[in-house]
Amino acid sequence: MRHLIPSPKGPTPDHAFIDESLDGSWLLTDYCEGMSDHKFMILRVEKVIKN
Repeated sequence: MRHLIPSPKGPTPDHAFIDESLDGSWLLTDYCEGMSDHKFMILRVEKVIKN
């Protein structure tokens, strides 16, 4: 399993793990800034096609 670290790195206790055959990124946004103490998190995962 591949461990994804949020970007930009912030004070989040959350963790994301994906299979080694996948590529992914984890983005934290300020979408909810001022409305909540929660962050909107997007975990983007793509299947890597090996030729």
